[in-house]
Amino acid sequence: PEVERRPPPLGREPYAVRPVFQPSGDAPGGHHVPPARPQDQLFPCARRHQLLRLRDDLVEAVAREQARRVEALGYDHLWTYDHLSWQHYREAPWFSAFPWLTGIAAATERIRLGTLVSNPNFREPLLLSKDAIALDHVSGGRFVLGVGSGGTGWDATVLGPAVAPRVRTARFAEMVAALDGLLSTSRFSFQGEHYV
Repeated sequence: PEVERRPPPLGREPYAVRPVFQPSGDAPGGHHVPPARPQDQLFPCARRHQLLRLRDDLVEAVAREQARRVEALGYDHLWTYDHLSWQHYREAPWFSAFPWLTGIAAATERIRLGTLVSNPNFREPLLLSKDAIALDHVSGGRFVLGVGSGGTGWDATVLGPAVAPRVRTARFAEMVAALDGLLSTSRFSFQGEHYV
């Protein structure tokens, strides 16, 4: 599931948290955006949504221009991987999702921005909620926090041994409960098996 938050009205009220379900596949009325460069830095994730890879060789000015182009073509969302690396880019430099999306937020005005997806393999709920709130404020309420349980690939073992699926599922449930409390209340305390 994903958690969508809107910035609170003036006065620091808690964020409203509600599940967002994105349909997979092609949405009616969508359209395809051809890649801006032959290297396919941008590629369609689903109609009216776009995915931007966080490679270091994608020059900042080019990334901003591609994001503006996607927005100008009428896309509703622009997503990026929240991973430590990605498949065959493991040996290449790789940006962190939140600072990267902050830069894209500054270069765009309307398009919603999201993580595909943040997970407890290397994200902790308290710091993740702080990053999400900051990005949501910088983007003017356009950030969508995509969260998942995490996989079994390189990201799953870089900070320690692989976690069994049952444990990963329980840890994810705690992460969602903690994020819900952190993003929807002004004061929150959490005690779980995986997070304190």
